[in-house]
Amino acid sequence: MSMSKGSWAATEADSVIVAADENVDEVRIQVLSGGPIWIAFGEAAVAGKGLFVAQNGSYMVDDHRARMDIHAICGAGQVAAGGYQSA
Repeated sequence: MSMSKGSWAATEADSVIVAADENVDEVRIQVLSGGPIWIAFGEAAVAGKGLFVAQNGSYMVDDHRARMDIHAICGAGQVAAGGYQSA
């Protein structure tokens, strides 16, 4: 099993915040400032669609999606920053 930690930043443009890793069983995403964000797994994130993570919120995924690229996006004119931990 692979373990990693990292930080990410998101804007109103889609970005990959956690790279795909076939050896991961779970990933926790935390929004530490700014936000909110929308996240998508294995495809571009779209503001207002998909999984919503509020300001100062977190989300854990522990199924097949944990192995995919995780994308994030903020609403127009917004930014967010946070961290992730995978196991």
